[in-house]
This record gives sequence, C-alpha cells and structure tokens, in this order.
Amino acid sequence: MRMNLKTMASLAMVTSLPMLASAALTVTVDGIGGDSTHFTKLSDAVAYVNANSSEPNVINITTGSLVDNAQMIISSPMTINGDGSGTSSTCDIKVGVAAIKAAADIGNTNGKAYIEIATVGNVTINDLQIHPDARGGTGTSLVDPIDFYKPDGGVGEYVLNRVKISASTAAGTYEPLDQDKDIYNTDSFIWYGYQENHGIYAINNIGGTGSYNTTLNDCQGGACRSTAVFIANQSGTTTINGGLFGHAGEDAIRVKGATGVSIVGTADDRVRLVYANRSSGGEFLRVNGGAVLPLVKYVDAVKGPIGDLTVAPPTATGFLVQDGTITSMQFCRSSGVWSYGLHVVTGAATVSDCTFYASGTPSTFGKPSNDPGHDPVKVEGGTVSINDTIFASQRDGALQLSGGTVSLLNCAIPTDGYTTESLNATTPIVGSPTNVGALTDSPHFVTSTYDFASPSNSSFLRPSTVSYNTAHTGGTQLFGGAGPAPAAVNDWAMY
Repeated sequence: MRMNLKTMASLAMVTSLPMLASAALTVTVDGIGGDSTHFTKLSDAVAYVNANSSEPNVINITTGSLVDNAQMIISSPMTINGDGSGTSSTCDIKVGVAAIKAAADIGNTNGKAYIEIATVGNVTINDLQIHPDARGGTGTSLVDPIDFYKPDGGVGEYVLNRVKISASTAAGTYEPLDQDKDIYNTDSFIWYGYQENHGIYAINNIGGTGSYNTTLNDCQGGACRSTAVFIANQSGTTTINGGLFGHAGEDAIRVKGATGVSIVGTADDRVRLVYANRSSGGEFLRVNGGAVLPLVKYVDAVKGPIGDLTVAPPTATGFLVQDGTITSMQFCRSSGVWSYGLHVVTGAATVSDCTFYASGTPSTFGKPSNDPGHDPVKVEGGTVSINDTIFASQRDGALQLSGGTVSLLNCAIPTDGYTTESLNATTPIVGSPTNVGALTDSPHFVTSTYDFASPSNSSFLRPSTVSYNTAHTGGTQLFGGAGPAPAAVNDWAMY
C-alpha cells in the first residue's frame, strides 16, 4: 500500500482507529460527514479506508451530487457505489481541478489525477458522473480524471461500471457526450493535458512490479485535449464493453504497444466513437506501437471533420492500424469521418461483416490540400483480409489497395452509379488485391443518419437492395456492419 506524509497527516484528523484493521469497512459519503463512517467527500472516504483496512471495503455514496477538490489514491481493495441508496441513480461529482492543480502531487510520478488506482485485489467503481470545475492544464498542472497503474506486486482487477466523464457546461453542470454537438471545440471546461500516457481513462504500463486487468462496462469518456482512452497496459488485459468515447483533441481510443485489448459491443449496445477532431490530430481508434487487439466487434466510428491539419497518416480515420494487429474485426461501421474508414499502414487486420461509408469532407469545409478524398479504405502495407464487407462513397471514391497483401471475399464494391453510395465506376479499386465474389450493386442504405442518443442504431447503414439478401458467404444476407437484423424491426425493407 502506498502512503505519504501528507495523506497520513490528514487521516489523523478523521480517525482514531488503529491502522490496517483486519475487518472490512463499509462507510458512507453523504456530503455531510461528521464521524468515522460518514464523509463529506469521496476523497476523504477513500483515504480513510486505505488507512484502516486492507480488506475489500465498501463506500456507498448516498447523495446525488458532490463537490470534491482533492486527489485520491486507491491503494486497497474497495467498491465505490455511486448509487449507494439503491435508487438506480448516478452520483454527479464536480471535481475541483483548480484546487488539485495548486496542491502537491500525492500520487504517481506520471502526474496528477482525481482518482489513481494501484492496488492488488479488486477495485470496482459504479455509477459515477464526473466533470471538472475549470479547464485543465498541461505539464505539472495536468489533472486526469482516472489513471490506472500497476500495483507494487501481485495482480489488480479494476472494473468500472457505468462511469461517465465529460466536460462542464458554462453553468457548471455535466455536459452529456451522447449528443450531436462538438463539445471539444465549443466548451470551455474540458479536461486538458495532451501528453503521452494521459487521457480521460489512462491505462498505463507504469507503476509497480505487479500487473492488472481493466474492464470498462458501459462507460463514457471525452471532452478533453488528450486521448479519451489511452491504453498501454502490457502487464494485463483491457476490455471495453459498450460505451461512448470521443469529443477529444487526440484519439477516442489509442492502443499503444498493448496486447490483450478487446473493444466489444453488442447489436443493442455498441461501442460508439464520436467526434474525432482532426484539427488536433485525433483518430477514432488508433492501433500503434505493435499493439495487438484480439477482438474489435460492434464498434461505430462516426462524425469528426473539424478544422484542417496536414499530417501523415491523415487524421480522423475511423480505424487506423498504424503499426499493430487487429486479429478479428466484426460488425463495425464508419461514416462521417474525414479520412478513411479503415487505414492500415503496417501490420495486419482480419475484417468481416463491416461497413465503411466514405463521406469525406463536407462541402461546408471546402477541400483542404491534404484531403484524402472519399475513399473508404486504404492499405499501405501489411496483410489485410476483408470478407463480407460493404464499401460505399458519397463522392465517387475508390479502394486504395496499392500496398501490402490484400484479399477481398464476397464484398460489396458498388459501381452502379447510385447517388451518394457508388464507388468510381471506372476505377473502383486502385491496386491488385485478390478479389473474389464482388457485388457491384449499391446498398441503398435504410438510413445514413446516425442517432447519437441510441446505443444500437439498428437501421444505420443497413442495406435494403434485394441482391444483398443472398450475397454473404454461404448465400445468406450481406448486412455489413449493421449486423444481423434484430427481431421486430419493420422500418426497413430487405425483401
């Protein structure tokens, strides 16, 4: 367990119990405090249980809103319940970023965070909604919301359920991420800090000599100058189940050198990556540093053409494999991204049942000098296998497959000239991939309008052309990234 003099001194004022009591503790954060089982702030409660029990502890938050202005280190197993009253609610916490920036750093040398987790055993955080009281800083004044680190020895299991982290509105309230609004470029109270190894959720490969596994279940994170989710955890696994991430100056999710990272949604609860800002060099999903992702499934990358920046590779790509491997990519969709839906620079990717709809630069932005056009995919190197996938372009794009080794099987490569969906009729493919069983009909999407408030968007980019009913491998429906048709859906016409 990591402690320091400042933390110990503060604990002496709130408790007279002996250090490291053997029994597990259950304490309450009610915003009022007054004794050793009731606390005003979450940071006080965490410091108390750290100092008084090494057993799995429970902190129940029974108030709907808190203001907390102190950094906290979770160094013993515990469960934090934002719905401590059992009323199916979420505790709203406004973080005193300005106060934390001004105070001494009590945590890891990587920089300050409101919550830092580094312990052997289980840490579970449920139902919190977190936002800052001021714009964050950089360098020594940087404050992340949640940072994860290796424990001093052994294995940590860190699980976050339904945790939401975003900006504050001008009125100081939480700014929801699931809306069609560019929060990063319009809100003055975003999280800041664009250094490497930082983000809304910073899953770091630093700390002690132990290891840890991280799971984010239906979490949300964004509205920051840095990456929404930064993953460089070489020591364990990281799993993202559902959720929404984006509105970030850097990437929505960056996986750098990590192995064992799975990003998985379901047909009714997709992982949603939104508003990658190319004005700051952001991607929706970036895989680099030799990272390996065993599974990317039911993930949407939508909406992000902001500003102009000349960089290589182009920014605001839906799924960028810059240097790494996606072992299996299934039921993914990209639309409204400024760059390619899928871009493989070097590495490997196996793709099936996806949809890459290249909408390119909207006319309201003009055409920057480095605009990659309206091409749904680009492969520069590596090995890429793509099966049963739909490619479409708003403006006569092509598959840029002039590098690497690429195979296409039973994919939709439309050249029929249908407005806003067809590829270039003369040159739909640039390069010489292996191409078997291509369908040339346009999909006639049921809708290309994304619903930011819905985690499923079942009709988004779903094809309605009759020839798609038997175009999939095995003679079944080719549905692309929309996935198998959910039951009782009657707002689109497959037959």
